[in-house]
Amino acid sequence: MARWELDPERVRGVLRAVEQRRTELDQALRETRVSGVVLDVSGGGWPVAAVPAAVEGLLADQVARLTRMRQHIDAGVVGTSLAVAAYEAGQEDMAATFQQQALTAAESGDLAPFVPYLEP
Repeated sequence: MARWELDPERVRGVLRAVEQRRTELDQALRETRVSGVVLDVSGGGWPVAAVPAAVEGLLADQVARLTRMRQHIDAGVVGTSLAVAAYEAGQEDMAATFQQQALTAAESGDLAPFVPYLEP
């Protein structure tokens, strides 16, 4: 039988740290927005005139990528939080089952349900 353990409080601590970093990322992105940058290339002629449109396209692509990154971070935090909650609920269900089996065993003397968990 495989055995594994999860420390829900430690996981929540990591999730809080991830959320803090995500907040810092959002702040940094707001501070470095380049949408306010004005390119004055009107005197550059034809080759230079295409630069603003190219830069705008590049920035739009990066904004889309950063938005997807943010969505992945959010999905990871939510998914992990839900997994920890499910783990804790499963632990409580398992504990309740074991308590019921212990009561039954105390009344009947039958320890068969516990045999798989006993050390050899």
